[in-house]
Amino acid sequence: MARGGHKNPLSIVGEDRVRVNRLRANNQFVQRIKACRLAAICGLASVALALGACGGDDDDASQTPGPTNTPPSTPEATLSAEPATVTVVAGGEEGPVQVRAFLPEEITIRVGDTIRWEAASDRHTVSFLGGAEPFALIVPEPSSPADAVLNPLVVNPQPSPLPASYDGSLLLSSGFFGEAEADGPAITFSAAGSYDYQCLVHSQMTGTVNVVDDSSAVPDQAAIDEQAREERQGHVEEAEDQIQSLRDDGPQSADGPNETTAWEVIAGFSTDHADVRLFIPEELEIGQGDTVTWLNSAREPHTITFGEPPIFELAETLPNGEARRVLNPEILNVALGDFEFVSGEFFHSGLLLENGPLGVRFELIFPDNGRFTYVDALYAEMQGVIVVVD
Repeated sequence: MARGGHKNPLSIVGEDRVRVNRLRANNQFVQRIKACRLAAICGLASVALALGACGGDDDDASQTPGPTNTPPSTPEATLSAEPATVTVVAGGEEGPVQVRAFLPEEITIRVGDTIRWEAASDRHTVSFLGGAEPFALIVPEPSSPADAVLNPLVVNPQPSPLPASYDGSLLLSSGFFGEAEADGPAITFSAAGSYDYQCLVHSQMTGTVNVVDDSSAVPDQAAIDEQAREERQGHVEEAEDQIQSLRDDGPQSADGPNETTAWEVIAGFSTDHADVRLFIPEELEIGQGDTVTWLNSAREPHTITFGEPPIFELAETLPNGEARRVLNPEILNVALGDFEFVSGEFFHSGLLLENGPLGVRFELIFPDNGRFTYVDALYAEMQGVIVVVD
């Protein structure tokens, strides 16, 4: 059976680059980009200045009249303390549960301290947007609008290269990091303030960095790790409770035509802080002529694929060093001759998501007995079985 064509089923989002160009037109933004590039040229010298040049004793404090055991509460006194580097984890995996949170969600550091983000699974971004709207993840291919790509503004760092420090005055996004991607970003915070950020791949992943002018507020990695562990455990338990509840309820069904039954299978779902990659039920027994409808209740896309699953994307590196990710048309589009299942032929739902070719539902009628396995083409661990009996 021929697979789907190349018509792009996704909505067209074309304002992202216009918005970025407008931001870059701002004189202050341009000046800071130039400063970041100059810092990159300076190489190790500027990194050493940002991260470790203030490690010695503060001799100036001894020349200040008054008590010497109470350092003045000024930015200079704060920066005289040894800078710290702490780690925040992006996401996590517990069986079918994909944690969608920065761990911990909120962190407090001092001016001059550095946060390094690490991804336990999947790919993510750390994106400080400064009030700008998030970039769309999937956009039309500029040279071929019928095709789709992962948005270069999400895939690649903005600006590129990333500056060594951040003061909240410019848009900063790490680009992809994590599984099969680059290492996570390490950002030094050079100004006090409260900075919100998010992941452009997973909309529910948000975080806050509080930067204070307080030399005594030294971040404690052990305390950070304990807070992250508690938050992660809560997110996993919430998802596992929902899995158990859906299993206890059993598959939903309704009367169909000609004494058949219409069944529903959950094809993934989300909680506030997790995506669950699971078909519920994973194995469903039905009668001849019954209909199965798969419902994607997750924020992330899924597919229903009987046969060899197509690859998701075609990746290449452009001459300027940017990554280009073209989505495989076979993963996007529906492939089936009819909505009646035929054993041995290729049936594929396309991406199940709100603006996908079929929305979030995919339906098949099963006229013949047999045991038929299927997968989610995006996530190989997500598998299911339909058993048809007399």
